[in-house]
Amino acid sequence: KVGLDDLSAALGNWRASDLDRAMQDRWNAAVDRATAAPEAQSGSNALATDGQVIGAVQRATGDDAIVVCAAGGLPGELHKLWRARRPGGYHLEYGYSCMGYEIAGGLGVKMAHPSREVIVMVGDGSYMMMNSEIATAVMMGLKLTIVVLDNRHLHVVSEGKSQRVLSKSREIHRLKYVLLSRPVAQHDAKAHQEQRHRGECRKSAQIGR
Repeated sequence: KVGLDDLSAALGNWRASDLDRAMQDRWNAAVDRATAAPEAQSGSNALATDGQVIGAVQRATGDDAIVVCAAGGLPGELHKLWRARRPGGYHLEYGYSCMGYEIAGGLGVKMAHPSREVIVMVGDGSYMMMNSEIATAVMMGLKLTIVVLDNRHLHVVSEGKSQRVLSKSREIHRLKYVLLSRPVAQHDAKAHQEQRHRGECRKSAQIGR
């Protein structure tokens, strides 16, 4: 806090120049292309990319939604593609790419902002590290929407490992994440395509807790 006070004093009345509107329009157009539904891009009902899932989630949520994420490839995608509509709508842990943070962090965000929709976006490997906090959320009566992106079990981590480890991870990737969450989750569903992504997010938003 002392550092922020000193920085504020040093900056005085300085402010950054206004954003170039044309540049902003070009960037938004690029984001629209990256997050468009697969069928809108290719005329097919293909599996969605991370960017397309982000777009589906954002189209299905309200302006007050807060997205929470931490590890794997998703923070890079969200950093580029998530458009926070209100202050505090973007909560990411960048410091150590802390796997397992997401659901516990989302629980804390919901405690801090009980009236806002909290969307936890998490890869399958990080989800497996600390999904027990779903039970904590249920016991506390705090509702989270958790979007698990299954990229074949720790795929981002596996890319930097030996072929032996990569092969082993492929052997165990066929976990049924919907079944894993079913004992504690109030609503769960598996979604492959854009329409289903949006529909399930809307269903989750309508659940009171």
